[in-house]
Amino acid sequence: MLLVAVNLIWFLVTSVFNYYKTERERRTGYEHLVFRFIKVLAFQALLTFTYLFLIKGYQFSRSQLAYTYIFFTVIDLAWRIGF
Repeated sequence: MLLVAVNLIWFLVTSVFNYYKTERERRTGYEHLVFRFIKVLAFQALLTFTYLFLIKGYQFSRSQLAYTYIFFTVIDLAWRIGF
């Protein structure tokens, strides 16, 4: 259930912030890409932890969720900056 909630929250946040919309006519700098990613990720993490608090999901490991976010951050930034 947590995986479904995290993915739905990611879909909601990226839709609101137009995260996947790119402007092809101008090149964006790395700083802009990183700032947009951090903004979206922070809002998504806030909503995810709020969801866990509201459902009283104490059985879920907060440290595992934090490691997941760290791993996702490294992989996504490497992908976006690399390509």
